[in-house]
Amino acid sequence: LMYASLVEFHVEEYGQCHAASIMSRQKLAFFYYSQGSYGKAQPVVENNYECALQTMGETHPITFQSLSMMANIDVNEGRYEEAHEKAERCL
Repeated sequence: LMYASLVEFHVEEYGQCHAASIMSRQKLAFFYYSQGSYGKAQPVVENNYECALQTMGETHPITFQSLSMMANIDVNEGRYEEAHEKAERCL
C-alpha cells in the first residue's frame, strides 16, 4: 500500500510527530476509513491525533480532523457515547 510506505518513510526520515509524518498518516487513516476498514484506521488516527495534539496544538485543523475521524469511527463501530464525547470536543 502506497500510503503505508509513505508513512514508514516519513517516520524513519523525520520522526513520529513531524508534520510530514502526520500528514501522510492522516491520508492512510482516511484511506482505511473510506474503505470501511475501521479497525485499521483507528490506531493510525489515534496515533495521529496524539502527535498532532503535541506538535500542532489542540486548535489546529489536523488535530480536529483526527478527533472528528475518531468520532466517526466510534459511530460506525456502535460506540455512540465515545463518539458523542469526541464530537463535543470538536466544537
